[in-house]
Amino acid sequence: MGLPLISTIIPVYNCEKYLGEAIESALNQDYPNQEIWIINDGSTDQSASIAQSFGSKIQYVEQLNQGPAVARNQGIQLAKGEFLTFLDSDDLWPKEKLSRQMAVLQANPDLDMVSGKLKQFYSPEVPEEQKQKWAYILDNVNCTLIGAILFRASCFQKVGLLRPEFKMGEFIDWYIRSQEAELKIDYLPDIVLYRRIHGKNKVIEERADYGSYVQIIKSRLDRMRQAAHNTGQGSSSSNKEPGNKI
Repeated sequence: MGLPLISTIIPVYNCEKYLGEAIESALNQDYPNQEIWIINDGSTDQSASIAQSFGSKIQYVEQLNQGPAVARNQGIQLAKGEFLTFLDSDDLWPKEKLSRQMAVLQANPDLDMVSGKLKQFYSPEVPEEQKQKWAYILDNVNCTLIGAILFRASCFQKVGLLRPEFKMGEFIDWYIRSQEAELKIDYLPDIVLYRRIHGKNKVIEERADYGSYVQIIKSRLDRMRQAAHNTGQGSSSSNKEPGNKI
């Protein structure tokens, strides 16, 4: 039997400086059955020509600029694979990332997702004073960033797509919902994602804008309250059934 197909989704928005390296790290995986989707989220730089220079090695789609959630959702809907994974256009993967994660998922049919450890690195152009300023974010830890995880495609059928109304933290919201749906995740002891720190990272640029995170927390609390309300209604109704005693 052939190996299952993995669909790799790379959203890009004005990332001409790093996109080629990201695509190469996906192409250099030692797992042989992979399709790569580049979703260009309305870039105005040379990202389109860089992606298209890889020719038939990748699948390329353009959309109007709508944000990373919409770009990733587009990739999810286009993907043909039984398994899905995502790579940001400024990050890199070790070459064994997909093969090691696939081995875990195939050996554990009840497991929905597998991740591993994160290693962050400074891009060469980052000045020393900025490295010192951001030193606290460098770590080697179990990672739930979207770029670190290999998913069964069924995860997105069970949980739904990413919510585009969140301009930051859209995957945090999805991950919370995945845990509410009792999806199972495990972690490799290996590094599965190299996250590039270059000063233009979305989280660094917009870390003072916590509006999306507040909305994510509120959304979670609203679901908890609704679940408690529904449970209460169910208990009340059941207590009124003939033969039930309080």
